[in-house]
Amino acid sequence: KNATSTKMGKAVLDLQNKLPLARVVYASATGASEPKNMIYMSRLGIWGEGTPFRTFDDFLHTIEKRGVGAMEIVAMDMKVSGMYIARQLSFSGVSFRIEEISLDDDFKLVYNKAAKL
Repeated sequence: KNATSTKMGKAVLDLQNKLPLARVVYASATGASEPKNMIYMSRLGIWGEGTPFRTFDDFLHTIEKRGVGAMEIVAMDMKVSGMYIARQLSFSGVSFRIEEISLDDDFKLVYNKAAKL
């Protein structure tokens, strides 16, 4: 997945570089979950001239060094400035229960082998 994500991010970044006047809307299922996945979001104005971060690498290093809390602050700032909208599905009407299910020895063997991987 990581290699695919990197390829996709590079492709989107290349496309934006080829079309400097194009308007862009970024849509992602994971949003601002990890700073390294934001590399293609070059038009948000979070890094570059006139920002605290000269390059994406400066942004990445600073946020990763400060941890999850720093990424939460970035996401919060993006929401406040209108550049980020996060939605969540409703849990209305959802229920769950915990059940204990007996497993046969064959299943336990397969599970244990898989867990060792």
